[in-house]
Amino acid sequence: MLTLYYSPGSSSVIPHLTLEEIGAPYEQKLINLAKGEHKSDAYLQINPRGKVPALSINGNILTENVAILTYLAMQFPAAQLMPQNLSDEAWCLSTMAWFACAVRPAFAHIIRPERFASDTAAQANVKETALKTF
Repeated sequence: MLTLYYSPGSSSVIPHLTLEEIGAPYEQKLINLAKGEHKSDAYLQINPRGKVPALSINGNILTENVAILTYLAMQFPAAQLMPQNLSDEAWCLSTMAWFACAVRPAFAHIIRPERFASDTAAQANVKETALKTF
């Protein structure tokens, strides 16, 4: 059984949509980030990093979108989510890693600069710098 721990508006939307596309049965567990549920003792037992998404696969936890998406593509090959030749597969993984390691962090700095600086002026600089970097 698959269980997706997710929060609307977060990067967990990606595996959520992927599971819908695949059509595989899965359970959803809402983790309310605004209420800090991702930092609760109960959720830290699931993902010690305190982040969503997390995917439980028969009780084994997988985290990080690149790993979750790769698992889903390989587990459900009929959905044809991953290219079939090695070069294209590597390019696909490279693109997923770029989104996870470059696009998503820049986006976080743009929409939530208060996470990276407490001073209002510094927050504006964080946002501006992230826009230029992106």
